[in-house]
Amino acid sequence: MKAILMFVVISNCIATAIIFVIESSTSILGLHYWQDYAFFNVFILWGIAATLFMHPPQKTATTTSDKAERTSGSLIDHTTADEIDELRWDENVRLYTKFFIAGLPAIVICLMM
Repeated sequence: MKAILMFVVISNCIATAIIFVIESSTSILGLHYWQDYAFFNVFILWGIAATLFMHPPQKTATTTSDKAERTSGSLIDHTTADEIDELRWDENVRLYTKFFIAGLPAIVICLMM
């Protein structure tokens, strides 16, 4: 619980700092209120979470119509690669969930204010 709370605080601080630097140097976002910063904070954090969710690690075994590729692929033991892919998938889901949870305080600020 303490680790996720630290992740939420640190990721929100980093996202807010990025937004502040972009806004102060270019004024392209046109932010006037602190709720605007919260909205763009959610936009960044949930954008990262959506990217992690929509693009999971690829499986190593693919189907192809090339006979030579299928034959050579059947000679390879994919158990280690499948275990690594499963580990990568689990880590990806955990990180996606962390970024989603990290965006919740900012969306509450946007909706309540």
